[in-house]
Amino acid sequence: MQEILQKVPFEPQKLLNELKTSLNLSSIYEQKVRHYTLEKHTLLVMNGFEKYFSTTELPISKNLFRLMLALHDIGKPKAFNEGNKNNQYQYTVEMINSIRNNLPFQASEIDLIIVLVGTDVLGLYMQNLISIENAKQQIIKLAQQTNLPVSAFYKLMTVYYQCDIGSYTADAGGFAYLEHIFEYQNGSKVFDFNKQRLNFSHQFETKFVELEKTLLL
Repeated sequence: MQEILQKVPFEPQKLLNELKTSLNLSSIYEQKVRHYTLEKHTLLVMNGFEKYFSTTELPISKNLFRLMLALHDIGKPKAFNEGNKNNQYQYTVEMINSIRNNLPFQASEIDLIIVLVGTDVLGLYMQNLISIENAKQQIIKLAQQTNLPVSAFYKLMTVYYQCDIGSYTADAGGFAYLEHIFEYQNGSKVFDFNKQRLNFSHQFETKFVELEKTLLL
């Protein structure tokens, strides 16, 4: 697995193949949730990272982040099969914990990605399902669990969020669905090199910046 992660250029499909074979995760990745198999969705997310963020500086290793993306929804099929999608985060954390000894990273690094995939604070806030103050307090608390500064943790959360929701767009190779969240030019999302992220459409950009200001970033 380490060899696959370190190879340049990185190939997302090879990491998924390794997880499927060496950790016996094929049956999970092959399950369909809504319109995609887990493998298809995961690959779209990982490809989005390589397209937009592969040269972006992150506060953790890019290979750790890549592994996190490969595993970020591993508990979703079980939750959907049981009829309660809200359990997907709990099941994802449980699944990662069950295989953590087979992953080529330190315990503290696995703990960090578990914090990231174990919640959807930014998504809930952007959907107006939690208040800005609630989001702020949760993000600060989560950052404390990782021993990262809030700014560093928020950057990881932002990149993760944009890769995930960005996969639900036609230009990413998926079905058209969440295009309204992003700014587009000539049929492609707009990457802002100063912000080191994709631009949101006006409504969502305003909401995102408000949260940044509340966090004093």
